Amino acid sequence: MNNFDMRDRILQQLVRLEESKTDFLDHFPLPAGYEERRSVAILMERYVHRLEKLLFFLTHDSGFRLNFVIIDSTVTIMNTQLNTLESYKICFPDNSEVDAGHISFLSPIGRQLLLAPIYTNVNLTVPDGECEYVVNQITFS
Repeated sequence: MNNFDMRDRILQQLVRLEESKTDFLDHFPLPAGYEERRSVAILMERYVHRLEKLLFFLTHDSGFRLNFVIIDSTVTIMNTQLNTLESYKICFPDNSEVDAGHISFLSPIGRQLLLAPIYTNVNLTVPDGECEYVVNQITFS
């Protein structure tokens, strides 16, 4: 995907995040979900800030390569204990389809992977406990 197309998709994400912020946060009803809701609001603010920086690089760097996980990217992670690979497409909640590997950025794993840099270790909390993974590849198409 060229920088111009990626830039358009990032702009669409920024618009959608702004328009749907309340709807996304409503996935975590008050008062029980207060801490989780607050955490997601902070993550969304950080994400918007990173996308704004990304737009600058897409405009000024023709050789730009995505080096952190964003919505609509596919991330391949390696379980460091089992040496196995898993791939997930991070998406908006209405596009999630767990059986196809499409997970919402609001899901527990989606929130842990969003903004993760390539080649870094990520400790993911999963139903069986915590597992260490390495972010092996990030693609955006």
